[in-house]
Amino acid sequence: MHSSKKSNKLFIKSKEQFISQEIWDKSIDELFDYLKSSSQGISSQQARLRLRKYGPNTFSIQSQSIFFYILLKQFKNPFLIMLLTCASLTGYLGEVSSFIIISLIISISMVIGISQEYVASRQVECLKTSVVLKSQVLRDGKIVEVLSDSIVPGDVVFLSAGDLVPGDGRILVAKNLFVDQSFITGESLPVSKSVCKEGETIQNFSESYSTIFTGSAIISGIAKILICRTGKNAFLGILSQKLNSPLQGSPFLKDMNKYSLFIMRITLLMVLGTFTVNLFLYRPWLDSLLFSLALGVGMTPEFMPMIISVCLARAARLMSNSKLIVKRISFIYDLGSMNILCTDKTGTLTEGILDVVGYINAQGEVNHHCFELAYLNSFFETGYKSPLDQAIMHHASINTSIWRKVDEVPFDFQHRRISVLLEKDKERFLILKGPLEDILDASHFIEDDSSESFRPLNKQDRKSIINQFQQLSRQGFRVLGVSWQIKPSNYSVITPMDEKGLIFCGLLIFSDRPKESAKQALKALEASGIMVKIITGDNEFVTCNLCDQLDIPINGILTSKQLGEMTDIELESKLKNTNIFCQVTPDQKERIVQLLKLQGNIVGFMGDGINDTLALHCADVSISVDNAVDVAKEAASFILLEKNLNVIYQGVMEGRKTFANIMKYSLMATSANFGNMISMIIASFILPFLPMLPIQILLNNLLYDIAGLGLPFDHVDSEVLVRPSKWSILHINKFMAFMGSISSVFDIGTFYILIFFFQDDQCLFHTGWFIESLTTQILVIYILRSQRMFSGSPPHGSLIFFSIIALCIGVVFPYLPWGTFFGLVPLPSFFFIILLAIIFTYLLTVKIGKRIFSFLTYSSLNKINTG
Repeated sequence: MHSSKKSNKLFIKSKEQFISQEIWDKSIDELFDYLKSSSQGISSQQARLRLRKYGPNTFSIQSQSIFFYILLKQFKNPFLIMLLTCASLTGYLGEVSSFIIISLIISISMVIGISQEYVASRQVECLKTSVVLKSQVLRDGKIVEVLSDSIVPGDVVFLSAGDLVPGDGRILVAKNLFVDQSFITGESLPVSKSVCKEGETIQNFSESYSTIFTGSAIISGIAKILICRTGKNAFLGILSQKLNSPLQGSPFLKDMNKYSLFIMRITLLMVLGTFTVNLFLYRPWLDSLLFSLALGVGMTPEFMPMIISVCLARAARLMSNSKLIVKRISFIYDLGSMNILCTDKTGTLTEGILDVVGYINAQGEVNHHCFELAYLNSFFETGYKSPLDQAIMHHASINTSIWRKVDEVPFDFQHRRISVLLEKDKERFLILKGPLEDILDASHFIEDDSSESFRPLNKQDRKSIINQFQQLSRQGFRVLGVSWQIKPSNYSVITPMDEKGLIFCGLLIFSDRPKESAKQALKALEASGIMVKIITGDNEFVTCNLCDQLDIPINGILTSKQLGEMTDIELESKLKNTNIFCQVTPDQKERIVQLLKLQGNIVGFMGDGINDTLALHCADVSISVDNAVDVAKEAASFILLEKNLNVIYQGVMEGRKTFANIMKYSLMATSANFGNMISMIIASFILPFLPMLPIQILLNNLLYDIAGLGLPFDHVDSEVLVRPSKWSILHINKFMAFMGSISSVFDIGTFYILIFFFQDDQCLFHTGWFIESLTTQILVIYILRSQRMFSGSPPHGSLIFFSIIALCIGVVFPYLPWGTFFGLVPLPSFFFIILLAIIFTYLLTVKIGKRIFSFLTYSSLNKINTG
């Protein structure tokens, strides 16, 4: 045994496994002495002093470092890397003006993007503090509930199914304890844990059965633990500092990476191609290189990161106002893309407030003894108290002072019932409560006229009880069975093996009314292209009754038994036409979500229990509620402060608006930039000089981006929100080519007009095309932003404001003293008459072209969907 004065060394094993041995190799008494604690925990004053000494029980990024984290993250963006490369080259070549403009573009994008993301991150962190994790702790000899981040070494904590372990510690008491520590070992199966008072002589922490680690999830059973390590000193805290294993990225981020690579390839191809062509035409290599670099900058949607940051930040703020807290801001887009929502019914489709409405015996008569036994079972149960337990305890009060708890077998998802061993007047009683099927299997006798007499349970009794159960279920009631047995007075420990030969007492009946808002919310979700699938632990009779009350069409029903008999291929073929899944186990929930994803769906899952955790981790969009168990809240990307489908619907709409405005910028920027760049490449062949100076290209691009700053706030047409949003590189590619070609045709026509009027005057030509290019790019925003007429879809005021600012700067610039610095000169007044004619014709052509493109796109989608 090591000395208690041993320093906190790390024991490093194979792979990345490392942990302080000091926790598991000491006896409990040595740990109490070392931590100045006891089985009664510590005092509140000691806790305050230790919190100052050890710091809060957290290891996440602190608020003061969020800014630097966001700043460093910007340099992962490929668009920024391209711009920095161009800025470095122009600076190296001595083109100070080009260097300044590119730097200005980078600065504006980064300042706005970083500030918005920083504000959003701080707001999200503040909102997340309202979704706090709490723990049951012994302080001053009393069990109190405290925030998990205020747990300190020496605390004694009580844990039950659904809890997250708040610190590394040793187990003092355990009953049927199974823990999920897969984040440490990679082993997906729960691990059994128990008490070891003397300490363990092991070398690998994964072998320890008496030590429990921060972040582990209690799958079943109960425990009392001594906290030894917290925060950054805990295993998970050390691991987070040593390893970099970010959360799995959202589908949106994956799509954005594909989009970035797509733009980079096109840009690189255009830069190299333009430079090669200009060299082939014997133009000065420096001018050709600067021109090519300017084209590269012009083709890059450099404000895309900023637009995304502003859109997501705004959506997060609006969602929080609707009682939907965003834990992971990048998943907002995925919420809008969701086309299948899997949800439980309790609390979502029903009020979630269960009431006890009856307790009957096998003959259907009122049986108070049944309620008394159920109450004692719920009262003395120390594990997770379900809504059913809470309903029992709220219904009436029974004197429990004459009873003493001896032992219990807590609920878990294999052992789906709860049994307690109680003592009264030196007699010991085993009381069992759970699903009727399980209770009947454990019962061999049945109460006759009273609890004083009983007889063997025969087939007729079973048939009668099951008939009652089915009748009640068809009426929408939830039903539990209750049974009991007298045990010998020296009986002190019970296991699931003791749950046999019991006396069946009766049925406990609960009601859970349908939620009034659910019917409207379901219709709204269906109208917006989201298929709702009900995945519940209740039986098919109760679920079908609820569906009838809410007018939910039942396309198909699968039970847990049927799911267990199906292969993945068989289940996949059934999933599309099945919307009700009953009595489903946790692993079956995960299986359903996984197979739905494999079919190409964006799947959302809403759950609040430990049995939902696997599915929450698997889903594209994971949603939980504020009063959910810790592991469910930790796994979720969104937290509902009100368990209401309408809140999810509003969040979906915000997600789609966010995507729509991001897509507006993407389509406009890529098509406009692509059109301009193609025009300049063509002009390089037909003109004896460069169509626009590099510095003018950069200025034009900067002003156009300023005009687009209002897009994140723009209104979105209702028809855009009726279907799930979907990012398509192919769609962007087609739109860019189609609309860019229209722009290029008009640009070439403009070239000939400018040559006709200005002859060989390069300055007038450059200025004329600069103004024409800028005005058409900005004004076409109002054509492309909506399918409606301008009056039917007015733009947001901020978009108008930034557009006017950019237009005024662009048109006035040639007449200002510093216009000559950019090679811009005043234009004759007749040019603006020509400009108006070009603009009108161009906008009209774009309007027609947009309708043609929409028709062709819609027709092709129809062929795909019906093919």
